[in-house]
Amino acid sequence: MLLALGAACSDDAGDLAAFCDAVGDRERFEAVFEGLDPEDVEAARSSFERARAEQRKLRDLAPDAARADVDVVLSFVDDLLAGLEPDAPVDEQGRPSIYQSMRPRFDEVEAAGDRLRVYVESNC
Repeated sequence: MLLALGAACSDDAGDLAAFCDAVGDRERFEAVFEGLDPEDVEAARSSFERARAEQRKLRDLAPDAARADVDVVLSFVDDLLAGLEPDAPVDEQGRPSIYQSMRPRFDEVEAAGDRLRVYVESNC
C-alpha cells in the first residue's frame, strides 16, 4: 500500500527508507486484531507476539519523528501480552481482564496510529 519512494535517509535514530519499506504493508499489523477471539487466549497471545516482533523491528528503523508513536503501540501490545499470562486475572465471563482494563488506552493508540499514518504519507 505505502511504498518507499525516496532515497535512503539514515542516521543513528533510524533509517527512513527501510522504515518506509517496513510500513509498506502496515495492514499486516492491523490484521492481528481482525477475527480475534478474546476467549481463545493462546491464539490471541500468539497473534500479539507476532505483532510485537514486527513492531520492535519497525521501532529499530523508525526515525526520531516517528519513534514515540511506535513506542505507544509497542507498549500497548506489551501490556496486552502481560495480561494474557496464564495466572493473569479474569473477568466474570472468564476472559482475561486485561481486555477491559486496556480500553482507556484505545484512543491514545489510535491517535499514535493516525500520526504514524500521516508521517508515512508525508515522508515515504
